[in-house]
Amino acid sequence: MIDDFQADMAKIMKVFTKPMLIAKCGGNGAPRMSEPWSDPQLDVMSNTLATRNQGTDLTVRGDAEVTPISSLTKDLNTEWWIQYLERQRDSQLGVPKIFLGEPEGANRSTSDIVMQEFVTRLRVRQKERSGVYETQLFPLIFAR
Repeated sequence: MIDDFQADMAKIMKVFTKPMLIAKCGGNGAPRMSEPWSDPQLDVMSNTLATRNQGTDLTVRGDAEVTPISSLTKDLNTEWWIQYLERQRDSQLGVPKIFLGEPEGANRSTSDIVMQEFVTRLRVRQKERSGVYETQLFPLIFAR
């Protein structure tokens, strides 16, 4: 369910940062109007619009008019989403907040204890992984 939520929010954020566009290409062939674009020209324009990234510009000929569609997510407050992603990152890294510049009322003695606990935890993880490296990976490397 969390994965679905994250995928949905990623789609919403992409629409927020890369809005849908309406492209009017060429005229209708009436007097003093440009000729309609051919199918290959429209395909190139469509592919260019579809593959553009956030914050990119698009240059077209004078007979094309591109306007953004007002996004339904333009008034979306995304601060909570950014905070959620930061919390996810912090929990995956396992780095104490005091090392990230967020002291949370810690003083020098609690900082020392937090650092000792963190270093101990890192050493345990390194020791666990070193066994895998030494018993499985190194023999494969040196066997060649």
